[in-house]
Amino acid sequence: MLAAGELFNETMAGQEVTLKDNSGVEKNYKLPKVAYGNLEGSKELPDGPLASSATDSAWFSNNFDIGGAEKSGVVPKLFKNKSDIIFPVAGPQTNDVIGHEGGGYKPFLIGVDTDQIKTVGKDTGTENRFITSAIKGIATAAVDELKAARSLKKAEIVTPKGPKIINVNDPKKIHDGQLAETNTD
Repeated sequence: MLAAGELFNETMAGQEVTLKDNSGVEKNYKLPKVAYGNLEGSKELPDGPLASSATDSAWFSNNFDIGGAEKSGVVPKLFKNKSDIIFPVAGPQTNDVIGHEGGGYKPFLIGVDTDQIKTVGKDTGTENRFITSAIKGIATAAVDELKAARSLKKAEIVTPKGPKIINVNDPKKIHDGQLAETNTD
């Protein structure tokens, strides 16, 4: 996401485009640079490493706790700096962003892991705040790993003709039970 923001800044920012508003009226619009609400000062990415460490509080709340993004100060900072889009990559911290009282300010969100527009958004009535979700193949990955589990050599399935025992996994692809193999998809 950061690379995409920087690519946009280098190639698109400053250009004038014609866009239609919700009523269909065309308007000229100058594309601004992407700024980062978690940075102080210029809000442009500095040269060099983006995060000084895995605990850099400009980028990480350093926990997955409910309320963790609030306690760490990340969400309040993003609201104070009026971030347009927030990508809360830490489980319940999506709810921290949705529930933050920012004086009526409501930034857009990018969901993570699943299509949060359909899950968190519908549950909270905030689906119009999600612009997209970074969907991972969690269900597919879980099924793939279960198929490769040494302990699941056979399974009983129910068919219209009754129960049937099937081989679940390919014996050549059984994992050792300790580490999952890296898969591109």
